[in-house]
Amino acid sequence: MKRVVEIILVVIVAFLIYYIAMLIYTPLQFEKELTERSKTVVEKLKDIRSAERFYKGKYGKFTDNFDTLINFVLYDSVKMERKLVDEDDSVAMAQLKKAGKKNIEEYYESAFDVVFAPKKLTEQEVRDLRYIPYNTEQKEFHLAAGEAVTGSTMVLPTVECYALYPDFLNYVEYKQEVINLIDLATEEKKIPIGVDKDGKTVYSAGLKFGSLESNNNENGNWGE
Repeated sequence: MKRVVEIILVVIVAFLIYYIAMLIYTPLQFEKELTERSKTVVEKLKDIRSAERFYKGKYGKFTDNFDTLINFVLYDSVKMERKLVDEDDSVAMAQLKKAGKKNIEEYYESAFDVVFAPKKLTEQEVRDLRYIPYNTEQKEFHLAAGEAVTGSTMVLPTVECYALYPDFLNYVEYKQEVINLIDLATEEKKIPIGVDKDGKTVYSAGLKFGSLESNNNENGNWGE
């Protein structure tokens, strides 16, 4: 009987040790995953934002269509400017002034070569811009575009792009940690995703840039 009790106690102690270890280990592993995966998602959001800014620079508006955005990067061109002469070269500057010319030359360059510079993406990486990293179902970033009226009644184009935490974190292994992350999200991280049966807005949380309600210079909510 004594031997049986000893075995039971050993099992209980072993379980308690394992349980306490997991209480410490799981949050640490989740924080590591959150940091690493968030960094990757942010880099992709920055690439999408860069493409959107160049698109707006040419067409005067943002696009909510990834096909349009990707085709722009791969096959379109953007207008660039460069100086004709060194401004410290007084002789060359005087000649330009005499000829009635400005020290600016406009030219066109492939969007593919300049949108992400100095970083260089492959054609496949550009085609995959739409997909949220780590998502096994190839879920796409939410991308929306619109217009907002400023206080001076000026209408400005707006854009918003985001990925929710459950879309790129391991929701199976860290379900409770992800739920806690969403529940404790700051105002910047909260993202409205719909309404409930009572008409109240339902929020999740994640990483995003831009806003449809106002022109915020396409700022990201990751603390940039």
